[in-house]
Amino acid sequence: MPPEIGDLENLRELYLEFNNLTSLPPEIGKLTNLRILIIGRNNLIKIPPEIGQLTGLTELDIARNGGDLWLPSSFCRLKKLDNLYVDETQLVPPCLTIMPRPNFRIVRSRY
Repeated sequence: MPPEIGDLENLRELYLEFNNLTSLPPEIGKLTNLRILIIGRNNLIKIPPEIGQLTGLTELDIARNGGDLWLPSSFCRLKKLDNLYVDETQLVPPCLTIMPRPNFRIVRSRY
């Protein structure tokens, strides 16, 4: 994915599943209006720390990324996150225990 993705500042939804992505550029953090990010079914092993800048994110699909997926500590800044899809993905480290919000839920799959 090109770093120019960060120029799409008004983007609200981004669907990138089934693209064989191995990484996300740090510029992903510039998409501060993003509400939905679908990056499941790729080959990601690490999420950049800039993910924590997506404070408006309500839905994140990281399912089926081929095993362990490293989450930065900044992930815990996603206070509006309601749905996290993780089917067949092991989260490392699992900071989800410090995200106690009434609407937050971990879901196996969107399908």
